[in-house]
Amino acid sequence: MKDNPTISVIVPIYQVEKYIDKCLESIIKQTYRKLEIILIDDGSKDNSGKICDYYAMKDHRINVIHKPNEGVSKARNLGIEKSSGQYICFVDADDYISENYIEELYRLCIENDAEISICGVINIKENIIKEKSKKIEKVWNSNQAIKELFEEKYFYCVMWAKMYKKELFEKYRFNEKTKIAEDLEIMYKILSSTKRVAINTTKQLYYYRIREDSALHAKYNDNHENELKIIEDAMFFLSAVNKNVIGSVMKKYINVNYRCLKKSIIDGKYNIELYVRIRNNMKKFKKEIKKVKNLKTKIKKFIILYGCWILKIIYKK
Repeated sequence: MKDNPTISVIVPIYQVEKYIDKCLESIIKQTYRKLEIILIDDGSKDNSGKICDYYAMKDHRINVIHKPNEGVSKARNLGIEKSSGQYICFVDADDYISENYIEELYRLCIENDAEISICGVINIKENIIKEKSKKIEKVWNSNQAIKELFEEKYFYCVMWAKMYKKELFEKYRFNEKTKIAEDLEIMYKILSSTKRVAINTTKQLYYYRIREDSALHAKYNDNHENELKIIEDAMFFLSAVNKNVIGSVMKKYINVNYRCLKKSIIDGKYNIELYVRIRNNMKKFKKEIKKVKNLKTKIKKFIILYGCWILKIIYKK
């Protein structure tokens, strides 16, 4: 084990005193021992920061950084800057990991000469545990991994449940202005610089806690439309490096437009100006939309362009 590299585990922390003990205990007890555990206390007003300091006294591998609240992207960027490991993992402070999480992800990277490894995920909602990931064991090249990122069949555009070679972050960092889909914004760029990605979701090693107060479940606001801009940027970026994945990107784009409309109706934020913006978004990419073959996505496209009244009937309170 002494010949193995140091692996940096970066944990952004904000107002999670209810969950942080379980998260940190799961990291400390990893079977892979050569860890650098970086805890970024992002201006928590509860006892999260004090709990981090307590664990730092217990384990010399833990480094706690206290800073003003500036968002998860800035916290992760700071963690990357402070890290010294050859590999990096991100863990959200309200989640936790299996004791062999790091060991298995590292083994996947080494055995497959991969810069990124991915494991399976288990959902936890109200203490009910449910498998999230479809079972697959594969090694993808960059093009295949990008396609799967936007298809979201086997893994999701989140930073956790993965291990990365640190060198992948030399060129790209998190956009600190982005509030929603910040993981997607950096993920497709990182994958475009990757030669091999190893995935094994037959092993469910990451426990994701579904919280109703998370940003993902927040009421509809302008940040939700920012995700559309991120996907548009992805289309232009990937058109220059990999045109073969545009059909998959368009599928994601249609699904997010549809989700924006649906969520705005459910949350009582729908108006004609919003609908016109979303419909015009779709019309900008007529040529690319034709590459989408999935039937469900085609139905969503039709509803957005011609049948929004269907959504209003189904979801309006």
